[in-house]
Amino acid sequence: FIFTTDITSLYTVIPNDEGLRALKHFFDQHTVREPSSETLLRLTELVLTLNCFSFGGHYYKQTSGVAMGTKMGPSYANLLVGFIEHQSFSQCHDPKPELYGRYIDDCIGATSSTREELTQFITVVNSFHPALKYTWEISDTSLAFLDIKISIE
Repeated sequence: FIFTTDITSLYTVIPNDEGLRALKHFFDQHTVREPSSETLLRLTELVLTLNCFSFGGHYYKQTSGVAMGTKMGPSYANLLVGFIEHQSFSQCHDPKPELYGRYIDDCIGATSSTREELTQFITVVNSFHPALKYTWEISDTSLAFLDIKISIE
């Protein structure tokens, strides 16, 4: 089987406390000299918490997630989902898909597992995090992924 999945409304549902924790984990794994990790975390927090926009003549403050169009948005979202996936996949039992890849919120995979085993994997993925909701497509022949038709022959 091949499958695709999309994380629904990823940017707006990111829990920023966990996003900042994932960012700190990343900084702890890599040497960051200047500016310091603490400074980068604080600047990220400012971008996330001081985000205002206007719509229909009214002004609003975004209280969760990251704004669409923010330069750091894709990297921040990618980092958080990767952090959650790394923790969660280590808890998955076999069989796991032989192929699993992700581009920000769009995922693709392939497996020789049975449909029942794939359904069990999907159940586990759907429970990774309460804020992340996935939509799935499964096929034994072909699927579209990022405007490309993927086929099994």
